[in-house]
Amino acid sequence: MSMATTRDLREGGAWSPLQTLKNDVIWIIASLALFVIARTSKATLVRGGRALGAAVHALAFGLRERARKNVALALPEETPSKVRAIARASFENLGENLARAVSDRDLLPMDEPSRAILRDALDEGRGVVLPSAHLGPWERLAATLAGNGFPLTAVVRESYDPRFDRVTSMARDRAGFATIARGAPGAATSASRWI
Repeated sequence: MSMATTRDLREGGAWSPLQTLKNDVIWIIASLALFVIARTSKATLVRGGRALGAAVHALAFGLRERARKNVALALPEETPSKVRAIARASFENLGENLARAVSDRDLLPMDEPSRAILRDALDEGRGVVLPSAHLGPWERLAATLAGNGFPLTAVVRESYDPRFDRVTSMARDRAGFATIARGAPGAATSASRWI
């Protein structure tokens, strides 16, 4: 795809002036939110994340409608009011997960039998591949594994906006796990070295 036909920076494209303005506004809002998150209590963080999700649900008509259609497809037996409630709750949950992921404040519980399984697998000397859906707080799962002493490298997709890549890279570094950007040159070779 030529530069003239793509707007995706990951593919060597360029944003239009309107996309640049939109993405700059998103970046400013996100930066302010991260600043506030770093200075809030855990309870306020959770409430704030849920409120952020509710605000996105209320303001992003296209996303809200897509979420409702998807819920209705997945749960055809549900009433329209229940579909709307589930869609709203999913936005609130995503907002909470986002707030928790960027806060670096708490790890998920990990019991000793789970740690023993991973230690045994690592003792075989070949590494462990742990596939995970990109659902829920996967960043907290990675931080939990790293926080429990397990070396971890996650294969990640680059953001549409490189400024967000810098922020997430710093958060992942603080959490103690490495990443391989799946679109980076040599990503497949780098990933295969960890197996």
